[in-house]
Amino acid sequence: MRKVYAVALLCLLSCLMSAQAVPSGQLSFSALNGPFGSTGVDIYGTYGISTYGSLREDNFIFPAANGSFFGGSYQYSLDKYVCPLLVTTNISCNKFSTYVNAGAGVGRTTIGNSATNHLGGGFGMGILYDPTGMGKYSITLLDLHEERLAFDTVKGFTTIASVGVNLGFGNNSLASAAKLERVRKQEAKKLKKMQERAAKANKS
Repeated sequence: MRKVYAVALLCLLSCLMSAQAVPSGQLSFSALNGPFGSTGVDIYGTYGISTYGSLREDNFIFPAANGSFFGGSYQYSLDKYVCPLLVTTNISCNKFSTYVNAGAGVGRTTIGNSATNHLGGGFGMGILYDPTGMGKYSITLLDLHEERLAFDTVKGFTTIASVGVNLGFGNNSLASAAKLERVRKQEAKKLKKMQERAAKANKS
């Protein structure tokens, strides 16, 4: 069953990739805090399909819960909304990026020689960090999910928090151009506010 969903998702990814000329993405490795406060791992990948949108595929593995979850989701960058809010702060839009996502998948519970599969899904949000300010987000500061993992050992929704490292590949030219424009506007607004404050100080 899991192989069927994997093949279906790969086919969808292939179709969307061929339809959009946005060759960019990342492969991420995250340490998790999940069911029962247990540790786990999420190996996930994203592929940019528009200026702000990406396809995402997650592989949650929780040994303590005898479960794994394979899911696909749509991820949307919030930078065009968040960056204007940072104009009066010392936080650079070049170094931080925020996002939200939502999707569905298959949870698999394996106990001994017995295994069961159930449909699940959820939503999440996160913050990425690039210490170089070049738009290559190599660190996930927070990836927070509310997921129905569909494990036999875990009922209802589970809060999952993680941090991790990202390996980027390709370059989303649309996203890069949009980010440069946002940063340019942010710097221009900062300069204008500084000039206004200086003018007021000179008058007083």
